[in-house]
Amino acid sequence: MKKLTLCLFLFISNFLNAQEADIKQSITTFFEGMHSADTLKIKSVASNKLLLQSISEGKYGPKLFTEQTSEFYKSICWHSTDYEDRGEVIGV
Repeated sequence: MKKLTLCLFLFISNFLNAQEADIKQSITTFFEGMHSADTLKIKSVASNKLLLQSISEGKYGPKLFTEQTSEFYKSICWHSTDYEDRGEVIGV
């Protein structure tokens, strides 16, 4: 029973490590696409149901903006801004 439990634990931990590596690679690919203005590269790792929202502070308090996916891709093509991902993958 101990051997079965150990094997199961090792299998699950290897599976979770592989998932984390895939997630990090997707994030890296996404930002590489943004740096090179390559929307095809971004689309290769982004959902076709991509939802882009931002919050800005206005005169009457915070306001939520929702950007269309097509507008996001257009902005990537036309701007040569450097982007940097400083976040951590949370919950993985």
